[in-house]
Amino acid sequence: MMKKDKTLRIALSGVLLLAVVAAGVTMYSSESSLKKQGEEQAKEQTEEQQLAAGTSQSGLSKGQEDAMRSGGSDEPETADASVDDAQAENTQEIAANESTPGADGASSEGGTSAQDGDAVKENTGSATGGAASSESGTGTQAGSQNGTQAEAQTDPSVTPSDAPEGTGEATAQTDAAVVPTLNFTEDSVMLWPVSGEVLIDYSMDATTYFTTLDQYKYNSALILGSSAGEPIQATANGQIVSISENEETGVTLTMDLGNGYQAVYGQLKDLAVAEGQTVESGTILGYVSEPTKYYVKEGANLYFGMTKDGNPVDPMIYIETVTE
Repeated sequence: MMKKDKTLRIALSGVLLLAVVAAGVTMYSSESSLKKQGEEQAKEQTEEQQLAAGTSQSGLSKGQEDAMRSGGSDEPETADASVDDAQAENTQEIAANESTPGADGASSEGGTSAQDGDAVKENTGSATGGAASSESGTGTQAGSQNGTQAEAQTDPSVTPSDAPEGTGEATAQTDAAVVPTLNFTEDSVMLWPVSGEVLIDYSMDATTYFTTLDQYKYNSALILGSSAGEPIQATANGQIVSISENEETGVTLTMDLGNGYQAVYGQLKDLAVAEGQTVESGTILGYVSEPTKYYVKEGANLYFGMTKDGNPVDPMIYIETVTE
């Protein structure tokens, strides 16, 4: 009996010991499992953080991340193909935009862009997508700017806003400075050519006396007394035909008045005009000179004659109305 009880106690002790050991093993296993699970969760979180960081740098979508993590499935290949297609389109846009400034630049830059596109296709790095998108935006913006500048430069409808002011006024003044009309007629009225009195009148019907020469002869002009240095003006609009030196009348100027009329000014000095010049009525032609030897006793004077179709006419016919 004693032996049986001892055996029973030993058996119970063994069972308890096994139960304790089993409980300890179970607890240890649970702790190890929890610890391993925690480590796996921490590892997964670390991987997710790394993938998230890589995604922010590379510009890949969430679906592309899942495709990369899935490994061996068909989805990564589809995602990579989409990335390659997007990169190819961006490369074509860059080449098109960079070719805008000119034909030479288009050939060289387009070729470079194509090579870059091939290199991008071969590169499986995740950062290529974001870089290609950035380059596409930059190329599009540059192409837009270049196109706008080219359009502004070549558009013929663009009128410069900084055109010099006063151009219209200068043109109007130039147009206004037209050549005076030479249209002298028998009804025209002339100005006095010089301030002074008539010393010897026009006389082609009878001879008149010349004091210095002490003789009578015909006079085809007016001898107008004046002072040396007095200004001489054009009696009407005219063009200077000739300027010559004459023994009797000194420096002599012949002016065409139009319609066959001419005016002759003699005994001038310090001329203010030149041959071929067209002047308006009242323009200063020169100044009264000292008299030649033919008019010493008459004193300083202006020799003023007129012709119509080469024949002498009386200048007083045209200046009498002015003197009344």
